Amino acid sequence: MKSGKLLVGSIFPDTSKWSRLWLRMQLRYLKATTRTEFDHISVLQDGDPDSFSNESEVVLSSRGGGGSVAHMRGLKLLKDHFMRVKDEYEFFLFLDMDAFPIKNNWLSLLDDRLAGQWDLATILRPENLECRFHSSVIFCRLKALEKLDWKIGEVGHDLKGGKENDLHILPYQEELSTRVLPLLKSNKHLVHPLLCSVYWDMFYHHSCGSGRKFRMRSSQYWGHMMPKETPPAAFIDEIMADSNTFIKKLTGWTEHTHVPEE
Repeated sequence: MKSGKLLVGSIFPDTSKWSRLWLRMQLRYLKATTRTEFDHISVLQDGDPDSFSNESEVVLSSRGGGGSVAHMRGLKLLKDHFMRVKDEYEFFLFLDMDAFPIKNNWLSLLDDRLAGQWDLATILRPENLECRFHSSVIFCRLKALEKLDWKIGEVGHDLKGGKENDLHILPYQEELSTRVLPLLKSNKHLVHPLLCSVYWDMFYHHSCGSGRKFRMRSSQYWGHMMPKETPPAAFIDEIMADSNTFIKKLTGWTEHTHVPEE
């Protein structure tokens, strides 16, 4: 019989200041909002795994490639590890470095909504003109985990008619698309059309949280309402200074989960 435990896996580019800050925030929110036991593992694309191990229970090393290639390698590495320990867990969650749950008892609420109708829940970003499911957050049980794979390639056209060629989730992007619960952007207050997003009133995803150059598919589309140059670390200082207040503003919540001080 399954334990009801959750296994969370996150992908980090390195052991830099930003990676460490996001990991600590991710763990704080997971602890504050998850009512079942969970374990956390990290994939490092660069850097010494031993220097990261005091934060995350298991640290796996993934080297080679960059961008979407590195992301795909990290996701596959997480899945392989998840499958090795699958009998110890009931739920599985894949996260980008700058994504985490923000709603109290999120796991029970989300699992109840899946309720046999859908195999997994993941983010869909029409705000970035995307038709493909985005792997920054993927929640599932073992039935879906066993099928999961990733590929970089063309997935048709985006919402503006351009070719959408990027990392996508197999086989759920095409033949099993009706088995996916899409988590859509639900911000009640926007500080940016593409950054600092709340999905389904349940997950936060910062985007470009590593401080990399801001470059997203719909940047030109939103150009009339965005600064011409968005700083790589846009809004990171603000959320790091007081994450509860910042997220409360985005969601419009009158109350918010208390996150224990470090």
